[in-house]
Amino acid sequence: MNTNKNTLDLRNIFLSIDQIEHFIETFLDATDDMVVVFDTDLRIMVLNKSCENNFGVVNAEAKGKYLFDIFPYVQGSQSHMDLLKAFRGETVSNGSRKSVDNKFYVQNKLIPLKTSGGEVYAVMAIAKDVSFENNTNTVINNAKKKIAEQDDVLIDKKKFVDSILNASVDVIMLINSERELIALNKFATHILEPFSTDLLGKKMEEILPHIKNTEAWDKFYEALSGKKVAIKEYKSLVNEKYWEINFSPIKNNQVIEAVMVICHDVTDVIKTKRDLENSNTASNKIIEELRSSEDRYHRMVEEVQDYAIILLDANGVIQNWNKGAERIKGYKAGEIIGKSFTAFYTDEDRKNNLPMQLLDMAKKEGKALHEGWRVKKEGKLFWGSISLTALHDNENKLIGFSKVTRDLTLQKIANDNQQKQAYILIEKNRMLEKLNKELQSFAYVASHDLQEPLRKIQFFSNLIVQKETEHLSDTGKDHFRRMQEAAKRMQTLIEDLLSFSRTNDGEKIFVKTDLKKIVDEVIYEMREAINEKSAKIIISDIMEVEVVPFQFRQLIQNLLSNSLKFSKQDDTVVIKITAEEVIGAESVDITLKHDIKYCKLTIADNGIGFEEQYNQRIFELFQRLHGKHEYKGTGIGLAICKKIVENHNGFIMAKSEPASGASFVIYLPLIQPRT
Repeated sequence: MNTNKNTLDLRNIFLSIDQIEHFIETFLDATDDMVVVFDTDLRIMVLNKSCENNFGVVNAEAKGKYLFDIFPYVQGSQSHMDLLKAFRGETVSNGSRKSVDNKFYVQNKLIPLKTSGGEVYAVMAIAKDVSFENNTNTVINNAKKKIAEQDDVLIDKKKFVDSILNASVDVIMLINSERELIALNKFATHILEPFSTDLLGKKMEEILPHIKNTEAWDKFYEALSGKKVAIKEYKSLVNEKYWEINFSPIKNNQVIEAVMVICHDVTDVIKTKRDLENSNTASNKIIEELRSSEDRYHRMVEEVQDYAIILLDANGVIQNWNKGAERIKGYKAGEIIGKSFTAFYTDEDRKNNLPMQLLDMAKKEGKALHEGWRVKKEGKLFWGSISLTALHDNENKLIGFSKVTRDLTLQKIANDNQQKQAYILIEKNRMLEKLNKELQSFAYVASHDLQEPLRKIQFFSNLIVQKETEHLSDTGKDHFRRMQEAAKRMQTLIEDLLSFSRTNDGEKIFVKTDLKKIVDEVIYEMREAINEKSAKIIISDIMEVEVVPFQFRQLIQNLLSNSLKFSKQDDTVVIKITAEEVIGAESVDITLKHDIKYCKLTIADNGIGFEEQYNQRIFELFQRLHGKHEYKGTGIGLAICKKIVENHNGFIMAKSEPASGASFVIYLPLIQPRT
């Protein structure tokens, strides 16, 4: 294995300082590593975006400043000692340990940067965040300015780039437009050599035949077109690893000559995140990992905020406290660790010994689940869902419990509200049924008890007028005439109310019907009223539609009667009935069901019309736009029309202008929906 042959040598790639500086900026823009460069006076020369994000330091403010002015807590620390070693020419590497500000765990490396004569002129510190944080996948978006304003010879800058790349724990490769591998760092060599030897100059599909026709292959070509692209989770085709891959185009005089590919191993992050998503089901596994890995335990405790995950000893005493527990229950760790978990239960639950009953259940069955009101700090209540799991050692001896709690207060309130609304709805339905029965009773009274005395009033008034007219004064005759007219209006009103109530009665049996046949029958039945007005009715072809025939007959009769009633006195009455098939999605008048075919039936006249503002009011019960002495009627006819159309799952609308006639447009489904 010839490792040296595959090691990165940038002197064979870059021909100018501008190219190297562009490469450096592209690398710093893509890497997740934190990079800082110090000169021999411990002043900051370079501080990349990852450092800004992790330490809260802005590069523009830090550049040129003394190290301890920006990071005072470094002075006298182990990191300070390591930095001094590096200035003496020694490369210093450290494993996982707490950062100097105690915020996260890092692995770092300090590399002395030397001139061609071997003199150390700066130290580059590279740190990798190994804490479990959701933002480990964040791509550094902003390119860094030049690493140092030095005019050293080209070879020194190439060595500087070499040091950055080969110190990184990411896979870094340069691939030209012919898909040939033209440069790679040491870690990339370590990853790729098992697949192929003599890597430089080979096409990527020769090194990794399985890479063709994958997302990575497509993203590479996107980068060649000038786009900076990334894959957040790329599943390896040869092992169980996951990679975050960034593709950055490399330009020379605005011409894209290659793509820099940086692969960051995110296997642990992806797997851990997916484990946590299994919530209570994965709690045992989380606890086992917690016991076997102190590092993972700290990360879990630090980051999980949607669940209160705590450990109890065998007696129910609290052993640890995570952010989720602090958020949900309100206590700081120092306030609650060492106390009994019974503090989270109400007085009534403690009186009934519920906490210990749950512990006993977990001991016997391995797990106990429960939902109920729990107590947080200052006595406030929340609705908690808990999973209590017994923990055993290798000898199956009980050593404690894991307790996972979720705050479901909002869901509890929502469910209670739903139950309340359901109860209200049941009550409203009961009242509606009562009203319907009362309406039926009214219909019976109207059809029998009201009409019988009304018929007697009409009979005896007619008898008096016929037999006793010579004994009546003119005033008496006028009073009897008005009484007869009032009785006739009353009878018409009762009949219309009965017609309206009956539109909902009985079973609706839809029959495929030739609508023109019904229209012709209605016109024949109304021939006397039509001839009296000398009306001209023009009918186009009308298709077959599924309707309740007797209801549709009443619909046409009411609309024709309406047109005849509100005609102009001096004009010939003209009524046009037209029909066309439309699809709901193509309707512009109203919103209809998207994929249903409708019959659009229009009945238009040249009558007196009405103001457009009344186009909805006319369909309401007892609504009249004219006085009862101008035009006879009860104001129920069009309300019946609307009810009939609604019974057919359709829609009716009116269009009009004063003195310009009225048009009634009806939409009826050609085929009624099947339930």
